[in-house]
Amino acid sequence: MSPDEPAEFTTRFRLTRADARAALWFAARDWLGWFIGAALLTLVCAIWPALGNAGRVAALVVPAATVLKMLSLLHKSTKLADRYRDRDLVLTLGREGVGFDSGLTQTRIRWAAIRRIVRGPAIWMFDMRSGQPFFVPAAAIPVEARALVARWAGEFGVQLF
Repeated sequence: MSPDEPAEFTTRFRLTRADARAALWFAARDWLGWFIGAALLTLVCAIWPALGNAGRVAALVVPAATVLKMLSLLHKSTKLADRYRDRDLVLTLGREGVGFDSGLTQTRIRWAAIRRIVRGPAIWMFDMRSGQPFFVPAAAIPVEARALVARWAGEFGVQLF
């Protein structure tokens, strides 16, 4: 660490419904294989005569369940954004990890608890080792902090994409 390198960056932002939708569609890239598998399963169920009526039913149920799951995730992410609407969220990025202060709760997450960071143009998706992902709008992350975040996270074995 150089003497003129800041130990942390703190910024304020507001979470919008558009941010929540962008995060959902950004995360959908990880589900692409599952979607392709569901489409192939639907096709097999629809055309394989050995499955009979059960295959035709499955050809309707699999896509319907997929659509319902996507709508559920969209509703959940929008509801989350609504909970924090009209609140200033404080994001702290530092050598030790990531911090959030919503006015309702304060959270500190150490870099060692994060498995990977997928950086997109509108969203940065943080995948926790526990399996719970969270996102931060890219606009909330100061440009001058991005290289330091990559280095700090990398020191703890966080994969960067």
